[in-house]
Parts: sequence; structure tokens; C-alpha cells
Amino acid sequence: MKKHLFIKQFGFSLIEIMVAAGILSFVGLAVTTTLTDVVKMQNSTIAKDESNEFSAALARFLFTETTCSQSLGGQRFPLNNQRSLQMPNYIGYGADSATDVGVGFAVGGKLQVTKLDLLDKGMAPVSMLFEGQSALRVLGQVNLETQQTIAGKSTVNPPRSFELPLLINPANNQIIKCLSSSSVRDACVAMGTRLDPVTGLCRPESQCTFEGAYTTHNCNPAPVTRPCPADIPNEITGRATCPSGAGTSRQTGSFSTSFTETVAKKSTQVVNVGARYFLCLRCE
Repeated sequence: MKKHLFIKQFGFSLIEIMVAAGILSFVGLAVTTTLTDVVKMQNSTIAKDESNEFSAALARFLFTETTCSQSLGGQRFPLNNQRSLQMPNYIGYGADSATDVGVGFAVGGKLQVTKLDLLDKGMAPVSMLFEGQSALRVLGQVNLETQQTIAGKSTVNPPRSFELPLLINPANNQIIKCLSSSSVRDACVAMGTRLDPVTGLCRPESQCTFEGAYTTHNCNPAPVTRPCPADIPNEITGRATCPSGAGTSRQTGSFSTSFTETVAKKSTQVVNVGARYFLCLRCE
């Protein structure tokens, strides 16, 4: 009898054992889930670091005149266009030795290049001489996109872009070499001006004097119940025209709106009103 009481006092019933096992299973599941999330977060952080490191290394490679020229020299520049880019002789993060970089290039097993393009930024080409030969200075842009894959799930990284001044052969648009930076002359051309060799400043191609502005209006169809808005005249001429000799007026913008008017007891019409704004410039 005493032995039975001892077991009942200090032992565990079957229900208590089952409850304890359930608690331990729940705790184990929570710990496992937490560890899994930590591992995923760690892998994601590593992959993002790889993306940043690779993008920075590629930028250093492109912005170094020698390595950029060795990689892009002889390739076709897509004048007024863009094309997929393959970069040979890349040396940097993600490559143990000189290798080709293009779509499909992988870094560390988790990061992959999904887009690598070269496009023309649209800056007007600047003619110049290079080693006694005619050349064009242009502005290109390399666009890079990557994605990381962790546990079968792919995540797209933010795109990166790198602008590159380049010398190309005007005969075949082949890249002669990369240039380390844009010149003042390039900056002037990009703004639609020219470099003044005396002052070193950007100057417009022609000197222009402002000679007022005006606005014209038109209505379609003609309104019935109220007049079409009046033109706003040039403050110099008093009319919607430029002063004599001011040259062709330059439209700087337009605006459109509409209103509905009643033209009969049960009939309405929508009148479209357009406005155009002009500047008057006398250029020499």
C-alpha cells in the first residue's frame, strides 16, 4: 500500500507524459522554424552583399580606361540604339581569372546576371582626332540586372547603370577605346551649346533676344452660348504675333480642356478648347 502511494505521489500519469511530449514537440517546431528563418535571412544577406560587391567591381572595371578598352575595344557601338553586351577579359569580384561576363554569368552560385546591355545615351557625337585618325566621341550606358536564387526562390535585384564616354570609328561604329571621363566640350554639346575656346564656357550656337510671348485659342466646334476664349496678345505688338524681324515664333507648350453647353431644349454639345503658347526670339 505504501509503495503504491509512493508511485502515485512521485510518478507521472500517461496524460501528463502526453502533454509534456506535445509541449516539447511545439517548442522543437518553433526552434526549427526560427533556425530556418535565420538561415534564409543569412543567405539573403550574403546574396545581396554579393550583388553589391559584383556591381561595384564591374563599375571599377568599366571606369578604368585600360581594362574597359581591353574589354569593349573592337565591339560595335549601337549608335542611336542598344544591344546585348558580352564583356570579355573581366577581372574582378566573382571571377578567379579573366573571363567573359554576359547574361547567365553566375557569382557564388546564388547570383546571376539576367541583363547586360549597351545603349547610346543620345548625346550628339563630337568629331575629334585620335592618333591622327577621325573619331567620334559618344556617351554610352551599360545597364546591369541581376537576380539571386535562394531555396528555389528567385528575387530580382535593383538595376544598375554605368555611363561611359567612348571613342568610336565613324566608318563602322566600332569602339576604339573607353575614356575615363567626359570633357567640358562633351557637356556643352549635351546641353545643345558649344565650347568657347577663349573663355572655356558653354555658349549657345546663336545669341537670342526675348521679344515677348503670346497665346492662341481655338474651339471645335464653335460654341453657341458663349465666345471662344480670346487670344492673349504679345505685349510688344498688341496682337498674337511676334515683332517684325523676330524670326519664327517657337511653341513652348499647349493645353486642352472642354465644356458642355446647351444648344436646344434637349440637345447639348461638347466644345473642345485648345491653347498654344509661343515665345518670340530674335536670334543672331
